[in-house]
Amino acid sequence: MGKGKNTDELVERKIWKTAQAPTDVIEKYRLLLFLTSRCVGLKHFLKLAAGRMRPVNEQNQIMQRGPEAMITIQTHRGINRECFGTPVHLEEGASRVELLTNHFMAVDETGLVHGGYIFGLADYAAMIAVNHPNVVLGASDAKFLKPVRAGEVVIATATAEALQGKKQIVSVAVTRNNELVFSGSFTCFVLDRHVLA
Repeated sequence: MGKGKNTDELVERKIWKTAQAPTDVIEKYRLLLFLTSRCVGLKHFLKLAAGRMRPVNEQNQIMQRGPEAMITIQTHRGINRECFGTPVHLEEGASRVELLTNHFMAVDETGLVHGGYIFGLADYAAMIAVNHPNVVLGASDAKFLKPVRAGEVVIATATAEALQGKKQIVSVAVTRNNELVFSGSFTCFVLDRHVLA
């Protein structure tokens, strides 16, 4: 058995132990940063964590207030959660999505995260706040307020504000450690059929 395999097994045991420990989300993200810096892939880590960090199950359901209350995500079910975040809360007209930014999102050596990832996170939170299979974004008014550095966790909180027929206005705030880094108003439309149908 090569030295690399022993190291991988040690890292995997640390992952399992940590994923099962009752630590907070930020500590788990810090472990994730450590592991990805050691060339342990994100998908591999998430498989090993067996859903402990991903509150969304295989059926795109989020558990709210006990096992009997499962809410199913109806839209954007195939989205890449490594790029656009993981839903951690969903209720009618509201959602919260967390994103761990990484060096692949950085535009330069300082680690500045491209604003498109932050916008994508906010857009995803808005879409699942509406939570209809045929929801699309029609317009947005976005304000980038503070820069985000690779490795930071950002959280998008979306709230549906007004419903006008098929048009739904959703406000989204993205924070880093409770500091507002992005705010936006998203005009969403619920179509009769899928936009590509």
